Amino acid sequence: RGFEGVFEASYALEVSSVCPKLETNARLAGTVIKGGRSDMAEYILAEHKAQTHDEKLQFLNDMVEHSQKTGESAVHSDLAEIDNFCDEVLNAFGDNGSVKAGLIKAGQK
Repeated sequence: RGFEGVFEASYALEVSSVCPKLETNARLAGTVIKGGRSDMAEYILAEHKAQTHDEKLQFLNDMVEHSQKTGESAVHSDLAEIDNFCDEVLNAFGDNGSVKAGLIKAGQK
């Protein structure tokens, strides 16, 4: 879930830039990103035994950054492709979300 978690949380954080009536739970997103980073680190430590510590750390940082940028970029791609994007993203990331519940909520009116 490491890569997916970082992607999903980064996606959710970017949503408010295109859906101003939606708010991201930044605390939860940060927790998800930290957990995803930890999962990635475990994978890298297990699978990249020949690399030095610095190489493993650089690889980890690169993978986290890539997952974050991919999540952010996906918001803009989805916005162009999905009708009623803001409503759909709330269904996916809202309290009963089908992707990652609780990351996004409707803002104050």
